[in-house]
Amino acid sequence: MGLPKGFPMKASPRLSTAGSRKVSPALHQAQQIARKYSEIEPVSKQVAVTVARLAATPMRLTSADKDMLNFLFARSKSIDWTDLSSPPIVWPSNREICIETGLSLATVKRCLRRLAERGLITFCDSADGKRHGHRCPETKRILRAYGINLAPIAVRLAELKELHRAAHEEKVFSKQYRREITRARRSIRMTIDAGLEYQLEGPWVEFLEALSLITDGMRTASMDLAELREIYSALVSLKERVDNAFLRASHQHNMNPQRGSK
Repeated sequence: MGLPKGFPMKASPRLSTAGSRKVSPALHQAQQIARKYSEIEPVSKQVAVTVARLAATPMRLTSADKDMLNFLFARSKSIDWTDLSSPPIVWPSNREICIETGLSLATVKRCLRRLAERGLITFCDSADGKRHGHRCPETKRILRAYGINLAPIAVRLAELKELHRAAHEEKVFSKQYRREITRARRSIRMTIDAGLEYQLEGPWVEFLEALSLITDGMRTASMDLAELREIYSALVSLKERVDNAFLRASHQHNMNPQRGSK
């Protein structure tokens, strides 16, 4: 019995999972993103590489993930990113990846899945689950490919740029807040110490306890911007109370110079 008329002789890449690879909501979303590749403006490979590398840190990719991403980019050609008729797919076997990156097979599998979970790659699987592809000898364009699809990076380019911009902005503001927190804490402590040293009237011990409550065990290096803002706001409020108490006590001390003298 012959094949039905019009039956395709070439199998099209399937955006799916193969073998024992489990489908998760994140993997499914990456597949949906990859399908939009033909609708976008062409993206140069260099731009894709640069943006992906910038977004790697805010996406919390590991060093192994970054090595994997660099390897996948190296396996693609510039034309793969400007030819929207076919997505930028690479087809190295896991064994090849292990040899060229020095990563173990288990690490390779984890990295690939993590990159897919982060929405940077997806998988175009052949019927047998193996990766392979074919290019036009003259143009080097991809004619058929089954493997690792980098299209989500191109589709999400604007989003990845914004992710990097927001992360950079948070880093800058966080640095400023850490600096201001240090200054405020030092200023508050100096004022409290002065009040205690000159025996000025005021709740200095209570202020000291309040300062300790805010700052004891504080590790600003591991805090996000929202936490730093909260701490800074608390210190500003405390500093205002401490400064006002010191001014009142100083005024009373000047009016009654014998009071509180040693």
